[in-house]
Amino acid sequence: MKIYRKNIVSVETKNDLSEFYILPAGIALNKYEIKSNEKNHLILNSLNKDNDDFSKLIKLDKKPLSKTYSFITKRGNKKKQLRISLVYENEVLLKCINIINKEHYKPSIPQGLFIALFDKSEVIGVIVFSKLTYTNPKGRKQFFSKVYKTDEEIKSYGLKKIGWISRIVISKAYQSDGYGTFFAKKFIDILLQVFPNGNLEYIEVLTSWTLDDFKKKGDKNLKVLAEANLEMDNDFLCSANYHRVDLGKPSIRISKRGLNNVQKVIQYYYVIKIAK
Repeated sequence: MKIYRKNIVSVETKNDLSEFYILPAGIALNKYEIKSNEKNHLILNSLNKDNDDFSKLIKLDKKPLSKTYSFITKRGNKKKQLRISLVYENEVLLKCINIINKEHYKPSIPQGLFIALFDKSEVIGVIVFSKLTYTNPKGRKQFFSKVYKTDEEIKSYGLKKIGWISRIVISKAYQSDGYGTFFAKKFIDILLQVFPNGNLEYIEVLTSWTLDDFKKKGDKNLKVLAEANLEMDNDFLCSANYHRVDLGKPSIRISKRGLNNVQKVIQYYYVIKIAK
């Protein structure tokens, strides 16, 4: 198994022939070995010995993994055909990175699996999916405290069974029109095909809001961030059936927004169950 022409994986068959599969951006081939070579797709097995990990198995396809959906905008009830696809090519990856740089408060580009939302040939949204490894967030601990007794048990479960949306971004021209809710729901269809072992049970999201973000939502007279509250009816992730954990009044923290601009933000925690 080796890389052939950028994102193409070449695999030798029993008949000394080569078969080719597409490697999505964000998957490190050197961390996997071949488990099975099936019709039209290749199953890779992680070199990590933890068999319960949702990313233990990865499926590569011979054709780009994408799906087209019908969509109706919130403003004007316009009917559209939108496509959600794994990101493979550098050209599309750069467009996704450009959207993140323009619209997201964190300018750094995270590691992970990139999924793009297309309106015709235009990339209008991006989700970056991975694992939350550097922290055990308060919302997670509160949500799973009825099942697990200790923080360490919750953290261990999170590393094996919970995926993390580190970025979910929609281009400015398409914001506040239902695209984010649609994308947060439908990208899961693609995700479940990438991780075929069925061990991905939940997806979690942490979002951060500044005073300006709340004003964009319609509260023009808001003066103090501590008084801000995002109503669930206006929360695109709640509209996508993500459960927002009630943390009381979310704590305010300092965060860099852009390269040099430091602002206070309020953070929310969300989780959605995808396992049956």
